[in-house]
Amino acid sequence: MDEERIRNLITNGNIPKAIQLMNEVDNQLTDINHSNTLTLLSSRNSRLNTNRSLGIISNDEADRESNRITLALLSVLNELAAEYTRQHPESDNSSDNGSSTPSSDNKDKQKIIFLSANPTDSGRLQTDREYRLIKNRVKGNQHLELLSPELAMTVEDLIIAMNQRPSIVHYAGHGETKGILIATDHNKTQLMPTRALRRLFNQHKEYVKIIILNSCYSEEQAKVISELGMHVVGMNAPVGDMAAIDFAQGLYIGLTEGKDLDKAFDDAMVILDTKHSRFAHLPKVWKDGNCLDWN
Repeated sequence: MDEERIRNLITNGNIPKAIQLMNEVDNQLTDINHSNTLTLLSSRNSRLNTNRSLGIISNDEADRESNRITLALLSVLNELAAEYTRQHPESDNSSDNGSSTPSSDNKDKQKIIFLSANPTDSGRLQTDREYRLIKNRVKGNQHLELLSPELAMTVEDLIIAMNQRPSIVHYAGHGETKGILIATDHNKTQLMPTRALRRLFNQHKEYVKIIILNSCYSEEQAKVISELGMHVVGMNAPVGDMAAIDFAQGLYIGLTEGKDLDKAFDDAMVILDTKHSRFAHLPKVWKDGNCLDWN
């Protein structure tokens, strides 16, 4: 099974070919059957393409549906890969090109999921710019892999996205002391309270190592979520849009060089101190419910 090829087809938008290959794998396996799910996702993708070409749905709606289909396919692929490895342990899920040695290029990489929301009834943020900067920084990197993003995130999108088992979760958007602001299905503001965030991340604490809440008033969420054992970056007050973007860029300059979070945080703070000094006191890092003395 050429898992990496299928994953690349999905993330690059070649959904029909990816589904074809996944059906071929599914037919080889016993005790598992995803044919109905794959048929449904194929139909959804065809309907999406039709509605998009006819202008029946907006670009935001089309992007949200495309992201949902992508994440659902990646979730099915993970299940197929795990079952294939269990039933064919000698192959170790290597590609079908005759090689018996599996590629480890992506196995050692930390996976990043970028999450954002820009509801129409809230102030416009440049989260698309923040994503592009991170994407360009991570592209082709030996230490990090950027998963498919959620750029108009609903609570359902977040739950599905986390099933990709990221080790780094990056949220960019609006925040309040009571939680982060995500989107409804109609792209209106929806508060996701701190207790809901903690409940969600509690399911994923085995592999999530770093959470970056690049939003205003996120210190309280950072404190609570960090009690689960991961490092969480938060802001203790409102932060300027460009300051948040430059701070994020500094973090990924460090992380893409293979630096630990504390050194990457230093890189981000150097940029913040230099370009946006009035916001330099805002970022804080929490671990095990304690604010770390990294400033």
